[in-house]
Amino acid sequence: MKQQKQQKEYGKKFFVPILLILAVLPLITNAHIYDNGLSKQLWSSANGQVTDFFLYYKSHFLMILGAIVTVILAYWLCTGENGRLFDKNVWIPLIPASVFALFSLFSAMGAEHAEDAFLGGYEQFEGVFVLLIYVICFLFVYGYVKKEEVVEWLLNGLTAGSCVVGILGAFQTFGLDWIQSAWARPLVTTELAGRSGFNIKLTFGKGMAYSTLHNPNYVGSYVAVVLPITILLLFTAKKMTFRVLALISTACQLIMLYGSQSLTGLIGVAGAVVAALIFLLPYVKKHLLVSVGAVVVCIAAVVCVLVAKPGILNRFTGSEGEKTTNTISSIQTKKNSFEIVTGSGKTVVGEFTSTDSIGSFSLKDKKGKTLETATNNNVVTIAEKGYEKIKFSASAVEVDKTTIPCLEIGADGKTWDLVKKDNKLLYYNPQGRLDKLRKVDSIGFENNYDFATRRGYIWSRTFPMLKSTALIGVGADNFVYEFPNNDYVGKVNSEFNAQLITKPHNMYLQIWTQDGMLACLALIALYVMLVIATWKNCMNAEKKTWLHKTAMAIFCGASGYMVVGLANDSSVCVAPLFWILMGLGFAVNHMIKRSKAKEEEQ
Repeated sequence: MKQQKQQKEYGKKFFVPILLILAVLPLITNAHIYDNGLSKQLWSSANGQVTDFFLYYKSHFLMILGAIVTVILAYWLCTGENGRLFDKNVWIPLIPASVFALFSLFSAMGAEHAEDAFLGGYEQFEGVFVLLIYVICFLFVYGYVKKEEVVEWLLNGLTAGSCVVGILGAFQTFGLDWIQSAWARPLVTTELAGRSGFNIKLTFGKGMAYSTLHNPNYVGSYVAVVLPITILLLFTAKKMTFRVLALISTACQLIMLYGSQSLTGLIGVAGAVVAALIFLLPYVKKHLLVSVGAVVVCIAAVVCVLVAKPGILNRFTGSEGEKTTNTISSIQTKKNSFEIVTGSGKTVVGEFTSTDSIGSFSLKDKKGKTLETATNNNVVTIAEKGYEKIKFSASAVEVDKTTIPCLEIGADGKTWDLVKKDNKLLYYNPQGRLDKLRKVDSIGFENNYDFATRRGYIWSRTFPMLKSTALIGVGADNFVYEFPNNDYVGKVNSEFNAQLITKPHNMYLQIWTQDGMLACLALIALYVMLVIATWKNCMNAEKKTWLHKTAMAIFCGASGYMVVGLANDSSVCVAPLFWILMGLGFAVNHMIKRSKAKEEEQ
């Protein structure tokens, strides 16, 4: 009687919200105009109105479905229906999941910008409510998925959704961008119905795939997680319909991945392949010829991609793969003087003879010795060795609709404009606002800021943040406030200029800085537990059932996601899928373990 009750309560209908997250959530795309809340920051534009297509409605759709899952989970727990959550030794994965949730919550509670921390902020919409839903969905799936048919149903839904995502991305690869087509416009601008003069403008070039995933980089994350599942169903789905969908999805994902030009995505897929090879070692020994052929095909595919896109590796190593030294590495402004530090370590101190004039100044070295200068066509240069590339010239900028004179400091084709206002020396930044120039802490990647498509610069400015966030982070979606976006010299040198750095382009740095080091370690620990569980249950299994293959496919997808996380951030476009599949991976491993125990009892 008890077993019948469990079968009824844990049937498919209770997992409809989970199915919708897997299949529908990545597809949600609709324009939303909002104020990003950054206009008060001098390093941001005074006009905070921006448009989001891919994240806002995904986030809110997830919160609605997450609320439903939370109610069901709370009801079951309150009525004593604990699923497997508190069974002996089964509760262990709850520890890292709870640590992640608690420290994310603690960090959000202490965040300076609480609204962003809880509800989500600019270019992220992954506030702590969303993070908690990740964990709740993980617990829900892990604790209550007990039947193989539910597992298959959820994976079939994921495959169906991925088929649509893949087709849209594949069309973009061939130059047919659906989001800018006439038929799609009414579907993705429902909030703007009746508003004239709105044009859809995206920065992605023709032939670059992003599907419905916000950015080509997240195509890599999505494919790394989902591709192992669609390959699994391609060969094991019970219904031919889902085998066909899996075939279409697999092919379109590969085309979409190629079109995204995401090297991190390729590395993530490679990580999933390596994970698969580990578990296929026994098969490799038995079928050596087939295995060698498969490896040759994979190598040939990689070579074809590199031949077709020869510049893809340069996106990772930098434009030329060589170190670059900037003539000016930092500038600091004080009330009536400025200090320039060159890439070679030399210092130039500029002092103004008048507090209200920008035109008259003297130049000295760090020891106070006056530097010899030369003037040619109103451009002042330093005649002494080691300073030749630095140039000073008079110019003008417009501040509050008033044109005022400025001192333009230049080197390597880059310039910084200093103005005097209210007897203060200020920098006219790329946002058209006045701010100070400061020295910014950095660690590593000196002269290698171009590394991994300029991630070297971002990481060098993020590393100093790690010490202060070892316990409690700055809060979800608060990275943009804590990152030195006022590092005007470093950003100009790295060609970020007016672009705001809203995320570190590394999931581990993102979680560490925003939610704390312990939250980051908790996620890693959770993944390691899945590795151990899958290894124990699947590696030496004499007979590989469908559940064994499913556990290995989920493990491969999780491994790919963790590898991609080295150069991609967590995003509401893909992260919910990862967390749900993690929960499903633990659930499947537990089902395998229980089945084996029953066989041994017999």
